[in-house]
Amino acid sequence: MMARKKLFDSLVTGDAHPAAGPPPGNRSRDDVPASRPLRSMGHSLQELQKSSVQDIPIDQIRPSAIMDRIDVNEGIEDLVESFRTSGQEVPIKVRVTSDDKPYEVVVGRRRLAAAKALGWSTIRGFVTQLSDDELLLALGSENSARLDTSFIGRAQLAHLSFEEGYTQELVAKSLGVSQTLVNFMLNIYRSIGPEAIAAIGDAPGIGRGKWQNLQRALKESEIPSSDVPAMIESNMDRFGGDAEAAWSRQNASGDHDERGMPESTRRFEVLLRALQDKPARKAAEKPPSPAPRKLGSGSAATVRKQRELVIKLGKSATPELLDYLEERLEQLVAEYDANNDRP
Repeated sequence: MMARKKLFDSLVTGDAHPAAGPPPGNRSRDDVPASRPLRSMGHSLQELQKSSVQDIPIDQIRPSAIMDRIDVNEGIEDLVESFRTSGQEVPIKVRVTSDDKPYEVVVGRRRLAAAKALGWSTIRGFVTQLSDDELLLALGSENSARLDTSFIGRAQLAHLSFEEGYTQELVAKSLGVSQTLVNFMLNIYRSIGPEAIAAIGDAPGIGRGKWQNLQRALKESEIPSSDVPAMIESNMDRFGGDAEAAWSRQNASGDHDERGMPESTRRFEVLLRALQDKPARKAAEKPPSPAPRKLGSGSAATVRKQRELVIKLGKSATPELLDYLEERLEQLVAEYDANNDRP
């Protein structure tokens, strides 16, 4: 029995052979080296030890360059309260890095944010070894498994992945979509712009069709991204109530109804409604043509425009008058330049 215990201990430590024992010819049955299945079991136990949950210092974890959420703190109050009352139930996942901080968060950015909000110094998590490609696939898998995933969050993940040098094929694989859909995501994200998208947020429940509508509306309005936050705020009272009523009707039997309309979804709807609200406009009246100004006895007249001076000859004038005026104009312009210190 003792020999078997030593054999099991050796599986955990990775040493399948006892440190000391009888010569090979005198081994007992209990002293036989571990078979291949037993060695595999030992390897699995080692891996289990490596991937066990640890208390990871929060200040040693850096954020990932690829983020699948626009605002990780939106609606985080419930999670913070759950952490405060019940503790952390689901570990996060980090990978080992060689940067200024030893860990990079892979899965669990909201849990990490909640722990930071509570002032925790450590957070429970798995420490893994992942390549860059494996990191992207893990992020895509986590994104697909979430119930509150958003179209624009996935589009941001695609955009940031390209910024980091990933191939379109791998990005499509990580998101579980076609490369054609990845192109749609990138077009919408880049056309609307990160600044406007950050002002809106993840907007759960808003699909590709509505984001395309917003893309067109912003393009037609020619409103710069920097004006989007002010536009949302100034129209919240006007369109916020209607947007929430429509959302409540649509989600009356869904899970979202109990939690209320997400604020980022409200911001999206307000912005889209404000952009699509085009009050009837009367056709602008054509401004009257400027009246000619007669010169001298009426042999010539001028019509003044913003940056033009048109000279028209009267019926009694001859074309030589234009030659005379042209020569005098050259002299007048030279005098003007001299008086105004122009070279």
